[in-house]
Amino acid sequence: MSAATNPSVRKSMRSAPHLFNEDARLAALAEYDLLSESDDVDLNEIVQLAARLFDVPIALVSLIERDTQTFKARIGLDVCETARDVSFCAHAIAQTDILVIPDALLDPRFATNPLVTSSPHIRFYAGVPLRSPGGFAIGSLCIIDHRPRNGFSDRDRANLQSLARIVTDRLEIRRLAVAGAIGQTRFENIAATSPDGIICADHHGDITFWNAACERLFGFNADEAVGKSLDIIVPERMRGGHGGGLQRVAAGGKPRLVGTTVELDAARQDGSEFPIELSLSMWRE
Repeated sequence: MSAATNPSVRKSMRSAPHLFNEDARLAALAEYDLLSESDDVDLNEIVQLAARLFDVPIALVSLIERDTQTFKARIGLDVCETARDVSFCAHAIAQTDILVIPDALLDPRFATNPLVTSSPHIRFYAGVPLRSPGGFAIGSLCIIDHRPRNGFSDRDRANLQSLARIVTDRLEIRRLAVAGAIGQTRFENIAATSPDGIICADHHGDITFWNAACERLFGFNADEAVGKSLDIIVPERMRGGHGGGLQRVAAGGKPRLVGTTVELDAARQDGSEFPIELSLSMWRE
């Protein structure tokens, strides 16, 4: 699709400029290692949901590299990537909020864009920047229609932003898994800035690392949590099963939940309970 574009047409459209912090942004993108063979992040169900929710033929998760945009997940589009200079999402990552284009033919930035004047004939576009914990926009979740739209309501914006947060959460699990493969020190340096609660524990179940997000979630600060048993965040009625699982893994048994995400209840410092999504990783040094 990008190879067939006319250079003279490109000159008349407005390509998104590279961001002032481009090198740092690309370094943030590299932390996810999303384009390697080991990448196992599946976002297709989210773009499928977006397409149904907004009644559009195309929905994408786009990663913006230096010269290309690569589609990590897509529905309604055959190509896997395009040049960055024709990318709508390259404009979206420069926004602090959603980028909405009601009719690309009426927007001087896009009216002569080859993605508008030829396949896939973009008319309507809405994209939310996907940001790393450090605030760098690494890509976007976007929806596209072949027809213009008169508006995009506050409810539509909220729904698209909610889906983008789900994408960001799944990407964060990947980022932490990559860091964990490098080693515990590197993992802890990255996990310290994560918006998700990150806990490390040894084979006895004693906490060895507790990030700032955990303090907000559970009420314990790091000094209060490190060295304590994981039981401090496990509701009392569930502690027996938790301890048995740790003993089985310590004895060489296979952990049943590593690599999966499960929903369960956790306990705060004040004893109140709340639901969490738990993702487990394990490494030995």
